[in-house]
Formats: sequence, structure tokens, C-alpha cells
Amino acid sequence: MKVLFDPRVKKFLKNISKQERAKVTEYVDLFKEYGFALGQKYLKKVDNKIWELRPGKMRVFLFKYSANHIVIHAMFKKSQKITKETKQLLASRLKEYL
Repeated sequence: MKVLFDPRVKKFLKNISKQERAKVTEYVDLFKEYGFALGQKYLKKVDNKIWELRPGKMRVFLFKYSANHIVIHAMFKKSQKITKETKQLLASRLKEYL
């Protein structure tokens, strides 16, 4: 399974600490290996097409596109629920790819 990163996500990941970046990489590698069979501790469905990887204080959002998976957004978790603004951002980035 191939996981691609949106350039905006790559930029975000360059600006976080090495430990946080390593945790994100670890979770992405787990996703590559196990896919959607990962438990809710690691992976949660956000809506019809978007999934959330949950590495510690980070949230990494991805979706399946053809044979690949694309990470469209990453952020620090600030609350239990995904904000309305984040949902709008995810929807607009999803539209860019579809």
C-alpha cells in the first residue's frame, strides 16, 4: 500500500519536533502494513471517505484515492471533536483531489 502526502502536510511535518514526526511516521507505517484493520486506538473513520490516524497529540487525515492513500491534513489535537473549520478544510482538500 502506498501513502502519499499533500505538500502542505509535508511542510507542516517539517516544522514539528523530531519526536512528533517519528510518531506520525510510525503510525503511517502501521497503516501501510495493516490498512483499515488497525484498531480504533490508531485509526478512526471521520466521514464517508476520510479517515483519521491518531498518533499521540497529532491527528493525520487521509483518504483512499485509486490504489493510493493520500494524507490531506495533519494537526495537533486540541479537543475531542473535530471542529467545523477542520471539517470544511478536509472537504475542500478532498475536492481538490477528486
